[in-house]
Amino acid sequence: MQSFFIRILILAFSIYLVGKITRLYIVEDFLTAIITAILLAIVNTFVRPVLIIFTLPIYHSHTRIVLIDYQRYLSLNSLQSCPKI
Repeated sequence: MQSFFIRILILAFSIYLVGKITRLYIVEDFLTAIITAILLAIVNTFVRPVLIIFTLPIYHSHTRIVLIDYQRYLSLNSLQSCPKI
């Protein structure tokens, strides 16, 4: 639980610092940055598992294709390196 608060404070400080340096968005005070950091942490907690579940079939099909291509590459290289009789 303590690491959660530390991560929230680091995120809030980052939001506050970027807001003050770059002027991309308005951060009135550090409390606004803390509230934004908490909201981002909550959204990240609930959205990340859903996105992982939705992208799981794509990930597995991609790794399967990569493995098949790698096996094909290995078999072609092993055939080329065999001495001819």
